[in-house]
Amino acid sequence: MKLSNKKFSGSVAARILWIWTFVLLLLPNICLLFTERVPAGEPWARISASFGFLLVPAAAYVALMTISRNVGKTVWTVFPLVFFSAFQMVLLDLFGCSVIAVDMWLNLVTTNASEAGELLGSMLPAIMFVTMFYIPPLVMSVFAWRHDWRIGRNFVRNARLAACACGGIGLLLLCVVLVTQPRVKVRNDMYPVNVVYNACLAVERFEQTRNYKLTSAGFKFDARALRADSIGETYILVIGETARSDHFQLFGYEKETTPMLMGRRGLTGFRNTLSESNTTHKSVPMLLSHLDARTFGDSVYRVKGVAEAFREAGFRTAFFSNQQRNGSFIDFFGEQADTCVFLRDNFSGPAAHGPKDKDLLALVDSELHHVKARKRLVILHTYGSHFRYDDRYPASEEVFCVDGELEVSPHCRERLVAAYDNTIHYTASFLDMLINRLEADSTNCISGLVYASDHGEDIYDDGTGRFLHASPLPTVYQVGVPMLVWVSDRFRHMNPAMAGAVAENAEKGVSSTRSVFHTLLHMAGVEALPLDTTQSLLSRGYKAPQPQLYVNDHNRAVLLDEIMR
Repeated sequence: MKLSNKKFSGSVAARILWIWTFVLLLLPNICLLFTERVPAGEPWARISASFGFLLVPAAAYVALMTISRNVGKTVWTVFPLVFFSAFQMVLLDLFGCSVIAVDMWLNLVTTNASEAGELLGSMLPAIMFVTMFYIPPLVMSVFAWRHDWRIGRNFVRNARLAACACGGIGLLLLCVVLVTQPRVKVRNDMYPVNVVYNACLAVERFEQTRNYKLTSAGFKFDARALRADSIGETYILVIGETARSDHFQLFGYEKETTPMLMGRRGLTGFRNTLSESNTTHKSVPMLLSHLDARTFGDSVYRVKGVAEAFREAGFRTAFFSNQQRNGSFIDFFGEQADTCVFLRDNFSGPAAHGPKDKDLLALVDSELHHVKARKRLVILHTYGSHFRYDDRYPASEEVFCVDGELEVSPHCRERLVAAYDNTIHYTASFLDMLINRLEADSTNCISGLVYASDHGEDIYDDGTGRFLHASPLPTVYQVGVPMLVWVSDRFRHMNPAMAGAVAENAEKGVSSTRSVFHTLLHMAGVEALPLDTTQSLLSRGYKAPQPQLYVNDHNRAVLLDEIMR
């Protein structure tokens, strides 16, 4: 009798564990029905595809989970799918839409430890959900495997019959949709097939990235300087981090975030600037090269960056970063400079105690005053305005009162915005100090500075609960970025046409991704094969990009208006 009761209780527990795991596997499919729009024209096709994308995976889950009657063994057999499910639910909580993207997989290996910690802090509710609902069945399954908890033969038979019926109906619906709706693709639209496909693409890109130095070895810009060697020239390119143009006083923001730049002689701001990516590992390489959304996916593994172009033209080049190396194209393009320094290479402490952007000034001073060169380019990659915001500036430079701890919550938005605005003020002060250095040397050479941020950030702006960046579908807050161009008095005197053009182009639409490379080379009088002066902000022939493009998760150029949330 005791043995019979033990078997009965084990059988009931086995069924509970089986059903619990099945629900967890199916949960993302159910949620994605409401968050994703199937790319089908007619309503009947969208409805049919949605049901097909639910029924076919459900049947597949059942088939996998009835391979063995030992439920503990079954749960660990489908563990990769359990992991995908947990990861997917965390992303849905964070971004409100989209499957696990290629960029998300790549972020797992390219995001540095400090930024990963900051991101985990913003996902606390999702992590608690995963802990409560995903960890218990995994723990129970170990016990179930050890004690041989089994589901009954009748349960298995009935489950398989239901799976055959659901799978058959789902396949029929999908066949009709796939034949009549060419835009619908199983690999893109059906979870978890799309997640596995994206993971495979991520592995492929990771391997291609590792081979970058081989595949780009023969690339040449055929660059040359058009101005005489007797003319001294110094240019600084500053790549910002997570700065939004709508938080710049220079562009009409109500707070005094950029007072030191207001009315500055020689400075032009471009308020209508958009980035073609909301991810650092794409946007920064595009800013550091001639690539944009149209060419990024096909060419990034074979080309070199702007530092190499200037080196070919005879310029002394330096790349100074206040970020950590992560084995990405940012590192590769930076290492093509004559001098390359990552301030955080030897720093392992808390981010709050790490180097700040103004610590880059010592490296700039050393380059400008102690390294002999008639022509030089200095590239700076800043720490900028990435969350956690109060780690990005010293406490002594807090201008807007944060008044308490920063919590990742809409209720804390006022504090988050105050801290974010402090990062913008700090960035503006940093840019002001760089311009002062260039002005101090303007009697000996002509000089200029270009600043553009890689992308922006959601900060609970419009009631949708969106926070941070890098979501698969961008918002205007994530792609609306500041771009600034400054040229010295002597530059304006020697190049009046360029000085006039930059003012004329100030109100035009700009893609920072397309314009930085061409503006910088045009400013420096460097001729190179990829140079396109119609994308230089110092050219009277400048043409605003039409339409505005965006490089999507699969590295394809798409219309920004069609995917922006």
